[in-house]
Amino acid sequence: MGLENALKKTATERTAKGHVDYLLGLGRRLFDNNKQAIAGRLNDASLNDDVRQFIGDSDDRRRVLTALNYLRASQSSSGVPPIAGI
Repeated sequence: MGLENALKKTATERTAKGHVDYLLGLGRRLFDNNKQAIAGRLNDASLNDDVRQFIGDSDDRRRVLTALNYLRASQSSSGVPPIAGI
């Protein structure tokens, strides 16, 4: 199941697309900085470190980390948790 489809099960379409957009942006930043892709280190702490380095301390960082957490959950055996408030 694709990320967008997994997220749509528990989120509005707008929220799901937002998560996908943040992850695509992170992927571009990783590529531009010669870093390993998201898929290769999804559960590695260094990915969170790169988010902090590239995005700094902002609402965008929180949103990217939230999107990463949903991606990680979608790859786990328990599936994607519901998004709060929906």
